[in-house]
Formats: sequence, C-alpha cells, structure tokens
Amino acid sequence: MTPSNKTTLPISSTPSIGIEKARIACHRIPPCWPLKNFVAVNPFMGLLDHHVMDVCALMKRVIHQDILMKREYFRDEIEEGKIFDQDLSKAIHRARLGFPAHWQEEVSKLDVADMTQWLHYPETLLFPEDEESRVLSVTDVLDQMHQTFWSEIVQGEISKWCAAYYDEGQSSWRMPWSNTSLFEAWKQAASIDASMEVHGLRNFRKFVASLPDDPLAVIDKITNEIGLSETGMENYFHRLLVGVNGWSGFVQYLVREKGMKQEQDDSLLDLLAIRLCYEQALYAQHSSPSLISGFSGQFSNIQVSPKRDTVMRMLWQMALEEGYQRVLLAQLQNQKSRDPENSKSPSLQMVFCIDVRSEVMRRNLETASSEIETLGFAGFFGMPIEFIPFGERHGTSQCPVLLTPKFKVREKIKSLSPEQEIDMLKRYDLAVHLKRSWAAFKSSAVSCFSFVETVGVGYIWKLLDDAWFAKIKSKDTSTCLQVNAESATQEPCQHHDHALNGICLEDRIQLAFQALKNMGLTQQFAPLVLFCGHGSQTKNNPYGTSLDCGACGGHAGHSNARTLAALLNQAEVREGLKLQQIFIPQNTHFMAGLHDTTTDHITLFDEDEIPQHHRLLFAELKLWLNEAETETRKQRAVKMGLHCDDTKYLEKGIIRRGSDWSEVRPEWGLAGNAAFIVAPRERTRGLDLEGRTFLHNYHSESDPSAATLELIMTAPMIVASWINWQYYASTVNNTYYGSGNKVIHNVVGTLGVMQGNGGDIRTGLPLQSLHDGERWMHEPLRLTVIIEADRHKVEQVLSKHPQVRQMLDHSWLHLFVLENDAHDVFRYLGSNEWINF
Repeated sequence: MTPSNKTTLPISSTPSIGIEKARIACHRIPPCWPLKNFVAVNPFMGLLDHHVMDVCALMKRVIHQDILMKREYFRDEIEEGKIFDQDLSKAIHRARLGFPAHWQEEVSKLDVADMTQWLHYPETLLFPEDEESRVLSVTDVLDQMHQTFWSEIVQGEISKWCAAYYDEGQSSWRMPWSNTSLFEAWKQAASIDASMEVHGLRNFRKFVASLPDDPLAVIDKITNEIGLSETGMENYFHRLLVGVNGWSGFVQYLVREKGMKQEQDDSLLDLLAIRLCYEQALYAQHSSPSLISGFSGQFSNIQVSPKRDTVMRMLWQMALEEGYQRVLLAQLQNQKSRDPENSKSPSLQMVFCIDVRSEVMRRNLETASSEIETLGFAGFFGMPIEFIPFGERHGTSQCPVLLTPKFKVREKIKSLSPEQEIDMLKRYDLAVHLKRSWAAFKSSAVSCFSFVETVGVGYIWKLLDDAWFAKIKSKDTSTCLQVNAESATQEPCQHHDHALNGICLEDRIQLAFQALKNMGLTQQFAPLVLFCGHGSQTKNNPYGTSLDCGACGGHAGHSNARTLAALLNQAEVREGLKLQQIFIPQNTHFMAGLHDTTTDHITLFDEDEIPQHHRLLFAELKLWLNEAETETRKQRAVKMGLHCDDTKYLEKGIIRRGSDWSEVRPEWGLAGNAAFIVAPRERTRGLDLEGRTFLHNYHSESDPSAATLELIMTAPMIVASWINWQYYASTVNNTYYGSGNKVIHNVVGTLGVMQGNGGDIRTGLPLQSLHDGERWMHEPLRLTVIIEADRHKVEQVLSKHPQVRQMLDHSWLHLFVLENDAHDVFRYLGSNEWINF
C-alpha cells in the first residue's frame, strides 16, 4: 500500500511565492492511471483554462513538444478527399471569430489561397519565424553548453528511486523506506548511493544529507539560491516536472485519489523538490558566467509571440474537422424520424455502453431483426460499485473515475453450501499462492536464469499453445455465479428491516430509478431487456485494460450489468418504481451480457433464471446475436487486414489474435473516435457511422428540467473528451505523449512501462494502437459533440458548470445543437454565442 504523504509548512510560516507557483505548476500535470486500471485521460486537462492555441504555444515553450500534425499529413488528407476549399474557408472564418485577440493579427493576414500555397509550396512563403523562446532547466543549459547528458542521467536516477518506492509487488526486494514520504525515502537512499558521484557530480551524498527534511522548505531554499524570478517560476517548475513526465503523472494520480476522499497529498511537490535538488547541486558545481547567463537570462523574456507555422497548421486541423462535421451532420439531417404511431413495440431491448465499438454491434443487431431496439448509456449502467471476484479479498472500482464506489458486489457460487464455499475458498487461496510464488520464482534476481535453464524448453509448449492452438472458450459462467451486494460506505441504512443482499430497499429503488431515467428507458418495456457491458480479450498486453470499459474504471462491465438486472428483477424494487411513475410489465425480464470487443462474441449470464414463457424469444435472441456477431467480425476484420469469406475461419483468426501472446494489435480499441451524439436512437438508426461515434440515448421532451442532459454533459461527455484527447495526443506526437513501440516495452513495478531498459515511464497509447505499420488508423480530430435539444437547455447546463463551458469556450471540443427535428443546426462559438451551421 502506498503511504500517505502529507507535507505541510511549519505552523508559523505562510506559503511563499515559490510554493504558490509550484502548486500551480503541479496543477498542470495530468494524472496517469497505472496499468491495472489504465484510463484514458486528456494530457492537457490541467490547462483547460487556457485556449487550445495558447496551449500549443505553451507546450512548445515549456515542454519543447508539438501538438499538431505536420504539413505533410494535411496534404495527404486533401488527396483522400477529406478537406475541400469550403472547409478551409469556414475554418478561417471561425478562427477570426473565436481565436484569442493576440492571435487575430496572424489570422487576418491569411486566405484560402495563402493556406493552399503554404501547404504545397512552403518555400514560396517565407515568414520571419524567430527561434522558439524555450524554458530551460539547469541540466538543459549544461547539455547545450557542454554536450553532456545530465537531463537523461537525472531522469534515470529519479525514475530508479520512484520505481523502487512505488513498486506494487513486482520486485522481490522492497525499498526499506517505502513506509515514509517520497521525499524522505529519496533523501535516505540518495544520501548513501554513489551513482551521481560516479557520473561526476561531486559530494552529492553530502549535499543531500544537508538538505532540510521538509520538501517545501527545500523548494523555498533552492528557489532563492538559484535566483529564480517570480515571472519565470511557474513555467520553470513545469519544465522540471515534465522532465519526469510519466512519474509526475503517476504521482498526480495518487494525489487525485486522495483528493477524491477529501485528503490532502503533497507527493507531487515532493517530486518537484527532488528534481530541484539535482538542479541545485549541478548549478553549484558548474556555476559560471555562461551558465548563469544561459539559465537566468531566459526569464527576462517570458512573452511568447504567435508563430505563423502554428496558426497555419491549426487552421488546417480545423478544416479537417470541418470536413468530418460536414459529412456527419448531413447524414443526421437526412435521417427521417420514425412515425411513433406506426412503430412496432420491440421484442428485445439491448442497452450497450456508449463506446464507439458498440455502435457497430448495435447497427448489425438492428439489421438482424426489426424486433430489436438498442440503446446507448455509460457502460457502468449507473451502478457505482466495487466488484470483488470470487476468492479475491479486494475488488475493482466499476465506475467512472469521476465517481467513487458506493456499494460492494461480491461474486458467489449459487449451488454451494456455506461449508462447501469455505472449502473452495481455501483451495482457491492455495492455488493463488502457488501461482504467485511461481511468478516470483520466475522473475526473482536469484532464480530467473536458472528458471530458463531448467524449464525453458518445456515452457515452449505453453507459448505454442497460446499462439497457434487457441480454441474458442466460452466465458459463460451464468449457471454458477450469483451477485450479492453490501454497502461500501460507513453510513448506516435508514431501513435495516428492508435490507436485502446488503443494500437496503430504499437505495435499491433509487439506483434502479436513476439508471432507467438517465438511459431513457421508463416506458414501453420489451418482454426481454438485456444490459450488455463490454470487455476485451488479450494476452501479454500491459495495455489490456485500455481496451476495457472506461466507464467501469478500465475494467469489463459485466458485473455492473448483472447488478442492475438483478435489482430490476426484484418484485419489491418494481413496486417502489411505481411511485416514481415507472411501471415495468410483469412479463418483462432483465438479464445481462458481456460484449468481448476483441472477438465480437456476446456472453449471456444467468440463463437459468429466464422465465419459461421467454424460452422461444431467448432462442431467437441467440440466432440474432450469432448473425450480428458474424457481420461485426467481417467489418472489423477489414481494418485488421484479415480478408476471408469463410466465417468460421475468420472467427478463429480473430479469436487467435486475442489469445496470441505475440500479437501487438489484438483489436483497434477506440481508434478513430471522433464524435459524441446525444439524441434519440431514431436519429442514428440505420446509419453507418464507421465505429467512430459515442452514442448516448436522449429524449429532450422527456427531460423538461434538463437534469439528464446535465448529467450527460458533466460525466459521459467529459470522459469521451478525455478518450478523444488521449488518442489525439498519442497520434500527433507519440514519442512524447504516447508510449512508443510496445515491442520493446518493459513493465515497471506493475505501474507503467519503460521504452527499453531505462528512463521515465511512458504515458499515453503505444504506436501499435494507432498505426497499422503503413498508415494511421486514428484520425486526430477534436471531439464533435452533437446534442438534439433546444439551445436554452444546453445554455442552462453551461451556466451551472463553468468548467464545462470553459472547455467549449477554449475550443477543446466542438458543440452542435439540433433543433426542430434537425432542420436547424447551430454551432457553439464560445462566450454563449451561436452561429447557424
């Protein structure tokens, strides 16, 4: 368990300017979730209070990295017919209306002809581009002056100590100071480690031992000693933190987790203090007029002038987005609304996650039968639970990272007596213990070579079996699992006499009501309603959880689906829902499933609980599923380079990808995501949206107070934006914002990966999740949000949530509203202004 790390200033003191600036710099760092529950996140989430154009300039200045595609990429997009002059013209017009004032002069000089000439013949348009004014650390200056590698050395040292301190069981030998704060542990270790002195930093151990014990005092002390000006502090501290970007992100994740529990954690300030110590030691040893001039001189010029190249590429980026929006909105406007009077009541309703991969399966299910209605809702299905699998003592958080679990759900075996269950748990514990001991033996420093010598040849069979002899294995465990729930909070239930399965009746009714209301399923229930979560199947893949459900905290969503189905099948819950004006027919049965997005197989749970009078319908369901699964595999296979008319052979090939330990691309995940549509299913039903859209059901007329819209815009929309920006950043600059080539990844402390055998842990997605070896499989577009509702409802939500409005005002995503049955389309410009699209 990671120790708490609360560092505070002495009671008599007040925070200095340096500490205040350090906290601001820390706020800029995005959290980076560990591999076990990897969650996509916007790498610029700490900078959403800045316009995206200003962040482009800031990243070039502070991080020395680009966040726009190169000129050649946009030339290729034109050749593929994705950008036309009308798109570019609209982009220029919109920039003149929405760019910050200090960028307007550059935009005003440009027209379509200039932009086209620059793209194809850049040498004919020579602009006076000054060298970027960049923020430099002491190590940066020394490396430039003397061709040294201090930045790399310091990064490696900090990574080494962070890996030892935060290790979660990969290492057999634990750091002896892991129960203290990060700064204290580093100080103890660094004061006896001679590595830096071997590299040439004299008396470093003595210097470390002389430091104050309080990291905040260290920040204050060093800030004064190296002569930082107040105007330059914030960017300088930011520069130091991104020098160990991966570990800064992981520490920020821990800080955020504590903050969700209303606990303060200053571990990121500890990390900044550690980085400053290396700066101070190098500054003192190499102090010279040239170093002082090179380091301190940068803070006299903190203004960042707009760069013509940045403006040009952003305008082409906007034109590419205009082209996508033009086609998508035309599809939606041409869609005819179904006549409710002639609409046939469905025999089956299936609720899927809003995930873009679900869009393909939903479309094929509705093609398989007109008796099927599909809905889209966040894949945790409104169940904020912690799921504890059978035999495990600790569970996983099965809800969006914006929430914390309120209830625990334990997996049980139905047919076992308490005595039999205890006996099975003992055997399970023994098996787990042996498995972990075996894994420890394989990786331990004293036995890893002997392991290879002793059993290496015999282990080949398992590798061959995983790679070439994968068989179709059913994940259907519905006949032996049972969901039992208990409160995950310390708050007592008000009605203990009504408690059932650990959750009191009042809470069960409220959970069920909120879920049905927010997914828009409050009437016209089908005889069979299936909640279908999703997960993935993959071997030897550190990023496996990135393919699971983001709404479930980076885990599969079957436990959430089963929990909601179990609640809605309870008679007393249905009675309680009647008071909320939700009347579920007696013959309606709820069940759960899991969509494996790697194999496109849907597993059904608790089949034995289906009423006898639904058996015929259930048999039809299996036929519909088989047809939709087959068609979905065919469509996905094209993107994976698998071309085969033999459906059985194709199925085996796809399943083999998920079982092959050497497969670097088991599936494409959310690559290609580009839009989030909040509308009735009639608006998108039958449209081929290419697996690029998040689809959330919403009926504006059933939401007069805009409460449901508010929930959608403050939760699923934000999560979709995080996913979109992680894919965007990992594509435009995979070297920095992604994680590089997964073939040479090494897992560190079970937390993250390193590229090769050293350096910082990597953030973002691996190259193989975005590129097929010849072309990009993800098109980097900012998320386009389309809501079918009156503008005043959207404005009502934005007025209540300034942080959401900030994202829109600063162009982090696009917002469109469909009014009058989609005859009128309005684009949000910012500052509560709209234009007709």
